[in-house]
Amino acid sequence: MFPENSSKYWSRDLETMNHVDRAELILKRLRHLLKYAYQNSLYYHKLFEEIKIDIDSIRNLEDFSTKVPVTTKAIIRREQHEHPPFGRIICGSDIAFIMASSGTTGKPTYIPFSKQELDRFAEHHARIMWSFGIRPRMGILIAAMFTMYAGAWGVFLGSNRLDLKIHPVGAGSPGATANAVRTAQDLKPEVLYGTPSFILHLIEQVQKIGLNPPKDLGFKIVFGSGEPGFSLQPIKKKIKSCLGEDVKVIDTGSMVEAMPWMTNAECEFESGMHLWQDIVYTELVDTQDMSLVSFGEEGVLTYTSLDRITYPLIRYYSGDVSYWVDDPCGCGRTYPRLPKGIYGRIDDMIVIKGVKTWPSVIQEILEKSPYYNGEFRIVLGEKESREYLKLVVEITEESMKMIQRDGSASDKIVEDLRRAIKNGLGVSAEIELAKPFSLERALHKSKRVIDERTISSELAKLRLHGDG
Repeated sequence: MFPENSSKYWSRDLETMNHVDRAELILKRLRHLLKYAYQNSLYYHKLFEEIKIDIDSIRNLEDFSTKVPVTTKAIIRREQHEHPPFGRIICGSDIAFIMASSGTTGKPTYIPFSKQELDRFAEHHARIMWSFGIRPRMGILIAAMFTMYAGAWGVFLGSNRLDLKIHPVGAGSPGATANAVRTAQDLKPEVLYGTPSFILHLIEQVQKIGLNPPKDLGFKIVFGSGEPGFSLQPIKKKIKSCLGEDVKVIDTGSMVEAMPWMTNAECEFESGMHLWQDIVYTELVDTQDMSLVSFGEEGVLTYTSLDRITYPLIRYYSGDVSYWVDDPCGCGRTYPRLPKGIYGRIDDMIVIKGVKTWPSVIQEILEKSPYYNGEFRIVLGEKESREYLKLVVEITEESMKMIQRDGSASDKIVEDLRRAIKNGLGVSAEIELAKPFSLERALHKSKRVIDERTISSELAKLRLHGDG
């Protein structure tokens, strides 16, 4: 069953609820979740006993924010290391689907879900997709990897619930872009989903082959997740200028730990991500004391999924940075919003070609190489609107002597390093060799990342006190 196609809302009562009633609804569900986790999760049972949480004393959302500690990636990783495979957070064995999130060590953390949860996620994602104009029997091109990556599967669940015609063309493999363009030409789906990077690359290819996108492709709605970008007005403008000025460009997404991940999402008014609080209760907290920040202030998004009981993550500290407002939106929904999306992280995460990594992971890979001399630089750049990753790697004196004796040794070193990075990260990198001790050493904290991408300068403008 669906609402009437002309209806703006999947559930008007929930989506336009006043703040007092919504707070009461959320509090009721949070208290139920806390009691369930205490009774069924060894980790949360022990935690609540140690810090002496009286769940009955949590009488409002402020109590929840001040009395319940955050859950971090480090906690999940430690739990899964010490109590494999899922740690003691897990509440049951009714597991139907497992997704994963990578971490600073490169080893994934696993997040399991039950069949009942997947059904609820499908309902929630359908409801959110409805808010930015998707309607039953539309066609959707899912240009994202169907691996343990949450994005593609989350879109698939919502699309299936909405009874869409689904075209799962994938991404990241040889020929994927050409296949996506050909499928769009042949089948004319109204909706396109992918990471911002892939969609921008797809647009570039469309322009190269001389298509008329509004006529030859016919997309009406483009939405993405997995990295910042679609909340940026220059990116929206670039996509609309190619695909058509009336195309909706929608920013969505949180992370697999906050599943259902689509609960940060713009509506058809494209005025910032709504936080669908009755599905995933989202707080923005201070980076130092974890206290709730006021509307208009910047903080780290912290998620509590209200429909997750197999693997509940209570107040999950995401590390994603934004600022929030509680201003009215033209759609009439009364959720808080992230007017400029998610635009940064508190750490030094790098996103290249939709893949997330960190300098420490790259360093760990390089340290295993006999050619590596202890210093490197990461250059993130663009060539013809396509992102690339370049590593400037300082080599040892012995490696330098090898090159001096035989110039072809340089090619072997570059290829060995390139292969190591590809195997370790899953992303190709250009390699530039630097002479021994030619790169400056840091006396305090290393600053190895040089980001020359256009999107980086746009994201920098989105800082609260910036000019963007």
